[in-house]
Amino acid sequence: KSAIERFVNPGRVHQCSPPDGGYDIPARCRSLGAGSFASVTCGVHRASGTSVAVKQVLKRRLLSDEERLAMRREIELHPHLVHANVVRLYEVFETADSFFLVLELCGDGNLEDRFRKSRLGVPELEACWFMFQLVSAVDYLHSNGVLHADIKPANCLLVVSPSDAAALAPSAFSQVATA
Repeated sequence: KSAIERFVNPGRVHQCSPPDGGYDIPARCRSLGAGSFASVTCGVHRASGTSVAVKQVLKRRLLSDEERLAMRREIELHPHLVHANVVRLYEVFETADSFFLVLELCGDGNLEDRFRKSRLGVPELEACWFMFQLVSAVDYLHSNGVLHADIKPANCLLVVSPSDAAALAPSAFSQVATA
């Protein structure tokens, strides 16, 4: 287990705010990204000192029953998805107006940014390595009955590591496969 995993209780939704749950969100912390439903910032787990990503989903942005159901489904499914190329969900906190998902911090941007910054394109071997990891993540999700309906370079996060690892960020639109 990682340092943070010794302290957290995956799968349990805490009824409090993240700082009350043992996390600090530094005032000088940079935003890690934002989408139509959520914003992501960095945080620190107090007990272990582990850096994390904190995804805040504002409930008022979940307009339809389908969107609210998808969010609940992500909260139920994600803690059970443990794979090297799927972003880990450590804990979930719920307040009256938001969900806070405490996630593994990948910290090196995403494939969309990598592609955009590369003037000469991504070398073939590097592209193959990323694709291998993403196919591995999708295969794992499918073998666990989960479909990811929002696979795109922006949702392929890059992990700070010597091997340039990629991790697929589950989205609120993941769903249980029915066959």
